[in-house]
Amino acid sequence: MGSAPVRSRFFAGLSPAAASAVGERLRFTMLEQGDVLFHEGERGRSLFLVCDGEVVALQTGDGAAITLQRYHPGDFFGVASLIEAALRPWTVVAGTPVRLAELTDSEFAAVYRDDPGSYVQLLHNVIRELLRALQGAAEGAAAAQEVTQADTTQLRLDRS
Repeated sequence: MGSAPVRSRFFAGLSPAAASAVGERLRFTMLEQGDVLFHEGERGRSLFLVCDGEVVALQTGDGAAITLQRYHPGDFFGVASLIEAALRPWTVVAGTPVRLAELTDSEFAAVYRDDPGSYVQLLHNVIRELLRALQGAAEGAAAAQEVTQADTTQLRLDRS
C-alpha cells in the first residue's frame, strides 16, 4: 500500500520534520470506485486526507443521493471528528480508485502529548477548514435565498 508523502494544507505551517512525525501516525487505505468509506449517521473518530483519486460526499435521505462535495488530492475532511466524536453528516464514497490517509482522534491527541506546537498548528488548520466550510454553507444559503426570492417575484408577476 505504501506511505508516500501526503501533500495537504492540513500540514501547513509545520516544519518538514514535524510533518513527517505526524505522517508516521497516519494509516493508509485504498478504495475502489463506488466503495463506501463511511455512511451518514455513523460515529466518526477520524480525519481523512485524499492522497490520490477522488471521494464524493453524498446526502442520502429520501432514497436519493445528492452530491454535496468532491474531495481531491490534498483535500481533507472529517475535521469535526478530531475535536469530538460526532455522527457523520453524510456518506462518503470513492468517486475513483482512491488512496486515503486517516488520522484518528487518539493519534491526534498523541501529537498534543509529543509536540504541542505542532498540535496547535494542526488545530489552527482544522479551524481554518471548518471556517471555509461554514463560509461555503453561508454562501450556498444566500444563493438559495436569492433563487427563492426570484421564484417568488416570478410567481407574483405570473398572478398579475
